[in-house]
Amino acid sequence: MKTSTRIIKAIAQTPIVKKIIDLFFDGIRQKYNKKLDDERNRACANYGVEVLDKFDKCMKENNFFYTIECNSTLGTICEQEFNEDFSRYNGENTKLRKAQLRMVEILVEIDKVCRKHNITYWLDYGTLLGAVRHKGFIPWDDDVDICVMRKDYNKIRKCLQEELPKQFVYTDWTTDKYFFSNYGRVRDKKSFCYYPYFVKQKEQGLWVDIFKMEKVPSMKIKKIIDFFYGRVFREIHHYGDVAYKSILRKYFVRFLAYIAFPFVYLMIYFSRILSIFSKGLITPSYSTNPYNSRRYEKYIYPCKELEFEGHKFFVPNNYDAHLKLIYGDYMKVPPVDKRKTIIDLDSIKFYD
Repeated sequence: MKTSTRIIKAIAQTPIVKKIIDLFFDGIRQKYNKKLDDERNRACANYGVEVLDKFDKCMKENNFFYTIECNSTLGTICEQEFNEDFSRYNGENTKLRKAQLRMVEILVEIDKVCRKHNITYWLDYGTLLGAVRHKGFIPWDDDVDICVMRKDYNKIRKCLQEELPKQFVYTDWTTDKYFFSNYGRVRDKKSFCYYPYFVKQKEQGLWVDIFKMEKVPSMKIKKIIDFFYGRVFREIHHYGDVAYKSILRKYFVRFLAYIAFPFVYLMIYFSRILSIFSKGLITPSYSTNPYNSRRYEKYIYPCKELEFEGHKFFVPNNYDAHLKLIYGDYMKVPPVDKRKTIIDLDSIKFYD
């Protein structure tokens, strides 16, 4: 019996027999390849990429039948990955869930304006992570972040100011002297939420952040300029009115900021010239953005659609590489003590 087995194995290893077997299975592979690709794309969109490691490994090994077996169990794998009940954070009728749904309403209106005027935007930060990992909000997340390139920022600002429904309003440092961040925000007029550094701003409702992105020559140069320009920018825009108790300190620091502004802006000017030679490196525009992480144009364009809370929004084309660059192992759900909200949930109120 052992001798027969060895003979069969030897025959199977001969080049002619291998060729015959390959030709036989090529037809099967071609028949199912499209189905497998479609299924993999569907699984990526629904569950994220980490759970597909077994599937990809099978593809690389060219173990065709095991690949089909792996593919058929993707749903089970994903259920095991996310078997935790997150409803204690944003279950139906909780304040957080109502807030999240209101932010989706804002996002839908922004999306309409961007599509109408051919403005390219994409979901980013935790919003993108939620779209990939949960097909919606991260259960404990309480804000929405999108990005546009600097060249489109003035256009989206103008369009949103003119075309948003009356319930929503666009705001940034050009509309509110106490807005000391270098990005925009669309607020809901029929809600209220408390955040300590926003107490003097005109609008206090729930919001969607619109981050202005641009090419930079290097992260080192960007961080050096941010250190100076970010502080100058926020002092000029009345950060001291919220942060400093001393009136003398508040006005003295603002006076220094006005003096320094031309010099630090000159730094930005030269940096933008150098960014012509950048290899597609982009970050949030010069500011004190606490989420100052690198991105690459090659991972973003052309943007594609992905489901978020039952709607289709634009996301980076290679959102897997994009998210790994920002978060590393982004499919790993953080421990309970790391799941924090920005807004004081008890302060949220709705006026309709």
